[in-house]
Amino acid sequence: MGVGRGGGKPVSAGIFGVDPSGGGIVRVSPLLSARKVEVLAGGVRRDVYARHPWVAQSLFKAFSRAKAEVERALADNDMLTCMLPWSSYDLEVTRRLMGQDFWAYGVEPNRKILEAMCQYAHEQGLTPRRVGVEELFAPNTAEAWRQ
Repeated sequence: MGVGRGGGKPVSAGIFGVDPSGGGIVRVSPLLSARKVEVLAGGVRRDVYARHPWVAQSLFKAFSRAKAEVERALADNDMLTCMLPWSSYDLEVTRRLMGQDFWAYGVEPNRKILEAMCQYAHEQGLTPRRVGVEELFAPNTAEAWRQ
């Protein structure tokens, strides 16, 4: 299902995987970072947010700190953080293909992905109307997400 091959050259953003036939890196889909949106946009029930509005901001800060800590640990070549012997190389290749911040937080770096998710949700009957990107996030996290 690949739509482009890396071939050692930078490839536009998207999901990348290793071609099992040995043909290199394959670009599959631009919706890679949508996983984090599911947690951060839909992870707080409205009734909980109504009673405790600080929860959304606290979750955002916690996820941001956790992301920074994992990035630091992955980049530390003195001690591997997982049992994959080539994890340092994998991080380097990922950054070359997808940029330094390949799990970018914020509305603007993810706007196309978020708009696509909103469109797909509406097309598939999951929402009665097309939800706007800004509606996905708790109001008190709006500024943090605009980065």
